[in-house]
Amino acid sequence: MLAKRISAKNSADFIKRLGEMMEKGFTIGDAVDFLMLNVPGVSKKQAEAIQNNLQNGTPLHEILPILQVPSIICLQVFFAERHGNVQETLIHAGTQWEKAEQSKQELIRLLQYPVFLLGLLVILLAVLNTFVLPQFRDLHASMGYEPAGMIAVLLFFLQWAPPIILLALPVIAGGFLFLYTRYKLLAPQKKANMLSNIPYIRSFFQLYFTRLFAREAAQLLNSGFAVNEMLHVFEQQTIYPMLQAVSKKINVQLLEGETLQEAISRISWFDHKLSALIGHGGASGKTGEELLLYAGFCDRLVEDKIKKITGVIQPAVFLIIGTIVMAVYLSVMLPMFEMIGTV
Repeated sequence: MLAKRISAKNSADFIKRLGEMMEKGFTIGDAVDFLMLNVPGVSKKQAEAIQNNLQNGTPLHEILPILQVPSIICLQVFFAERHGNVQETLIHAGTQWEKAEQSKQELIRLLQYPVFLLGLLVILLAVLNTFVLPQFRDLHASMGYEPAGMIAVLLFFLQWAPPIILLALPVIAGGFLFLYTRYKLLAPQKKANMLSNIPYIRSFFQLYFTRLFAREAAQLLNSGFAVNEMLHVFEQQTIYPMLQAVSKKINVQLLEGETLQEAISRISWFDHKLSALIGHGGASGKTGEELLLYAGFCDRLVEDKIKKITGVIQPAVFLIIGTIVMAVYLSVMLPMFEMIGTV
């Protein structure tokens, strides 16, 4: 085990700069030696492990996990080592990783203040429930006042909201943890089938998986690989089992006499436009080029969807906070107005 963990930002920078240096003529060994001295966060043990692996002739995709590089980038590098565009792949993968980290940080920034306010509101509700509500109940009893209708609902909310929230949070967290554990135990094909059947998540998964398949297929096809050779390379890798599973499914359908377009159209894991695009590319003789363009189109669609979600989350949280504050205010003031009216 390597004790120090390099940050995702530094790892993404390392990958991107490695591709840029290789593009300028540096060997992998020279580029890695230079970057380990200049990219912050790389420990001495990590540097030694990388150097030993390079000296032993270990492929780059097997070395990158030392820097906590995600498996999906290791997969892209695995394919790049076969089609030859390692530099371009590293630059693209590093750039995409940087964008993903920026989106993650933006989401955290958006949620920090609303989550703080929600926590403060829960504490406020607990304080009101502990110290203020008992006083109001005594006052109501002394004046013979019995809350009814909307006021009774608001007082019920004020009394039970804190314990319900405190109980719901661990239950929801435990539920998600249980589902995630069950998901991790599923076979790759069952995982993909499940993700492609969940509303809303389905569109993200299909775009993500289509982008991966289209980009790597395009690189291999443009490098002179035939379709069956491309599928064989997909089946060889063990980094991303879903891609391995889909390649086997396509291969079986091709052996039964179907075209690649027909085989793709039968698989729900892909975006529905992919099969039509493969048919169009086959007719024009530019399948690889069109797949590469479509992968970029999928990238933009995913980015647009993420921006829409982040744009909705903060207003939605503030709306919830505003509703709770209004409910607290009304639950305190309305009974007082009613009691004053009866005097």
